Amino acid sequence: MERDDDISAQIYYYGQHPVFCQNIQTDKLGNILFFIIDNNIYNRYGESFENIHQQNLYSQQHYWLHQIPASLESNNPVSEKINRSFMVGTSPIPLSTLTLGQEMSIVPVPGSVNVYYLIYSIDTEYNQTNNTDRNHYFYYRKLTYYSDTEITMTPAEIISNEVYCSENKRHHLAISDYRSSENDYLMYFIHAATYIEVCRISSQGIELNLDASLNPIPYNYLQSGDLSNSNFFKGYNTNEMELFYENTNNKYKLALTLCGEHPVVKILEFPYQFASYSSSYTPNQTLIHLPHI
Repeated sequence: MERDDDISAQIYYYGQHPVFCQNIQTDKLGNILFFIIDNNIYNRYGESFENIHQQNLYSQQHYWLHQIPASLESNNPVSEKINRSFMVGTSPIPLSTLTLGQEMSIVPVPGSVNVYYLIYSIDTEYNQTNNTDRNHYFYYRKLTYYSDTEITMTPAEIISNEVYCSENKRHHLAISDYRSSENDYLMYFIHAATYIEVCRISSQGIELNLDASLNPIPYNYLQSGDLSNSNFFKGYNTNEMELFYENTNNKYKLALTLCGEHPVVKILEFPYQFASYSSSYTPNQTLIHLPHI
């Protein structure tokens, strides 16, 4: 039955394709616990989770990937529909200017059972002198899974600060495997197409290293394509990035594909210890040139 505050396709999964993002979480035997299609969270039967235990925190009858607490709804007159309820901090953003981003990750909370961080991005757009500019925000929420019909979720917390970024740029994230020696994960994401930010994911939450705004992707670009010049990469879209651990020297390698007039794969080397990152850190870099097809 369709609810007043929902539409049927948001309560039930009918096979609709994602427009923005998707992900799925299973148990250790491969059984589906829940899956996410855009802003909708479904159980293994394709049904949204009803808000049973947190009515005082969220007024919506079902849980969504991004939703605002009831205490903030007075600032947002269109919050009766969750897809129109996006907030940046405590300020409402008009629906026409805001969308879910393309990145959405699920990470088990270290030391917990059936508790997960949902990490996702939100894009806001605004016009300035006939140019469309876009800001990106990374958020996370903690989802506790109890059964096919019961979950609880903490309010969204912002990870990244506002980042100026032109519309054709991308923001991506990469997350390490679980690090048993540290009882955590490391997460890397790109800001404004040139900066890499580093976070630590632990049982206490997601901590952004404020001292480590690394700039290994120079923004300026020379049309001559001089690879020896630091101004080589302006105009490149970072379409994908992958993280892997190199055991021989206890380092992480982050591979970025930079697509443009001279497409390359750029491999950056980063330290294992979260405390070792700082804005003065300069990662070793390797360039692999891709052929034009």
